[in-house]
Amino acid sequence: MSIEVFLVVAPIFAAQKQVHRTELLGIEYLAGSAREAGFPFEVWDPTIGEGNPCGPGRFYFGPSDEEVEKRLRKTTPDILAISCHYGFSAEKAYSIARIAKRVSPQCTVIMGGLFVSVNLSLAMEECGEIDYCIIGEADSSFIELLKCLNAKEDASIVDGLIYRDGNSIHGNSIRSNPKTSYIDDLDALPLPARDLVPIDAYMNGSKDYQLYGLGFRPALSLLSSRSCPMGCSFCNMHLVHGQKWRPRSVDSCIEELAEMSNRWDAHHVFIMDDFWNLKKDRAKEF
Repeated sequence: MSIEVFLVVAPIFAAQKQVHRTELLGIEYLAGSAREAGFPFEVWDPTIGEGNPCGPGRFYFGPSDEEVEKRLRKTTPDILAISCHYGFSAEKAYSIARIAKRVSPQCTVIMGGLFVSVNLSLAMEECGEIDYCIIGEADSSFIELLKCLNAKEDASIVDGLIYRDGNSIHGNSIRSNPKTSYIDDLDALPLPARDLVPIDAYMNGSKDYQLYGLGFRPALSLLSSRSCPMGCSFCNMHLVHGQKWRPRSVDSCIEELAEMSNRWDAHHVFIMDDFWNLKKDRAKEF
């Protein structure tokens, strides 16, 4: 029997009470890979909806501690995965981890997202309830970690994993495996699992809050390639996807566009690549 995974999106803050939440493609890819590997996977994004005032010009998008505890008692997952992208979300992410351990001490807590990729072991240093963190692109490493946990095997060899080493002479010290492996054949990945997330809220957010100067129509997102080789000083994407630009085939992208239109009735598509037209011939073919 496979362990059950419950992924929670960390709360966010904004300067207005309505924000357009675009798709969280990283989570959708993880959900698709987990399902393909046979792991029951549930996603909770409590940031959807209007924000609650929490100070002058500041709004909170997320649940109360009571709501988190109620949801976790109902779900009782074996694995709690927390996706945290922003530094200002970290404390709320830690709070979710602490509640999870209080509700179910045997629950394994994993954190990923841009916050981890940028700050590495900081989350585990600041929150003792987090058991593992995953650096960068996690489609493969997250599934490898789940397989190790499901089989009760040592997970310390997983690429890009931050973990606690209880056998250290220094006590429960934090160890970190560098992120060295990235997926070259992106076509081998399952398409984003849009059926496992609140896709209507992401797709129809543009009806309430215009994004990127487009109209108020249902919109989805496409990632046709990963990373960028340019190494600009203001960009942190190389910390997530490495420095090698890796494209999907045009046929794979067209397959996903067809699904967006035919299954989900998207009218607009945001191309989320860091460098979509790096290869001009591919762009023209697309």
